[in-house]
Amino acid sequence: MRESTALGSALLAGSACGLFGWDLTKPETLKEVNTEEAMYFEPILPEIKRLKQIDGWKKAVERARAWHTNEEEDENEAEWERQLEEEEQKRVAGLASPGEVADKSR
Repeated sequence: MRESTALGSALLAGSACGLFGWDLTKPETLKEVNTEEAMYFEPILPEIKRLKQIDGWKKAVERARAWHTNEEEDENEAEWERQLEEEEQKRVAGLASPGEVADKSR
């Protein structure tokens, strides 16, 4: 199977339109889809290099998870969310338009 994102989009669109007799609830109707000139992936990367790259990927994921750890930033974010919610409540209540609420908060 080649590029699967485009294929998935095409299958869903074709199924929604009832084209080609595809039925996503019956996978056997899709068995001949995109099989011409099919290529199969066979890894050639040495095992130790593959494991090293996976380890690097795991380290990157851990770093990304720790990206936002500053407590002060968390407190600021919570305060901004509270102010936005307060402004939205005022606007919905008809007390002020969005522009008026923004002007008063300055």
